[in-house]
Amino acid sequence: YVEGSSVVGNNEVGGLMGRNAGIVYNCSSSGTVSGSEEVGGLMGSGLGGSIENCSSSGTVSGSKEVGGLVGSWGSIENSCSSANVIGSRYVGGLGGAYVDPTNCYATGSVRGIEFVGGLVGGWRSDITNCYFAGQVEGTRTVGGLVGDSRSGSIINSFWDIQTSGITSMCGRRDND
Repeated sequence: YVEGSSVVGNNEVGGLMGRNAGIVYNCSSSGTVSGSEEVGGLMGSGLGGSIENCSSSGTVSGSKEVGGLVGSWGSIENSCSSANVIGSRYVGGLGGAYVDPTNCYATGSVRGIEFVGGLVGGWRSDITNCYFAGQVEGTRTVGGLVGDSRSGSIINSFWDIQTSGITSMCGRRDND
């Protein structure tokens, strides 16, 4: 675990690690993480690997693919984030883009411009047994759970409409 850190970088920036294609489990990170692209409270890029039983808190900021737990790419199971997330494109409370969450939640505030979701900014796979209970702010393509959805299913997952201030699940959903 990492506690009280301040990490600054460019691409693939995370509170615990920048990128990893393997299995990351039983980890946590709290602190401030900032970068440009693929920025996450725990990991910047999962490169298709998996994150299991992990958590993050603090503040995460970047430009593109910014998430409370992971910036982009990977499977996430039994994990959570209470990090406050600020970004421009593909911004989410748990994952910025291209993550596959199961049994996960996020509770921090999420602010962005485009493709902003309480749980995930941009997504192409399934979201199963997940929830979001924080505030969401964005300019375009904003959803309570997902900002930009290209495919996949949302199964037994929800968001708090009152807390988030968002009434639609997805900002854009191509497979509807």
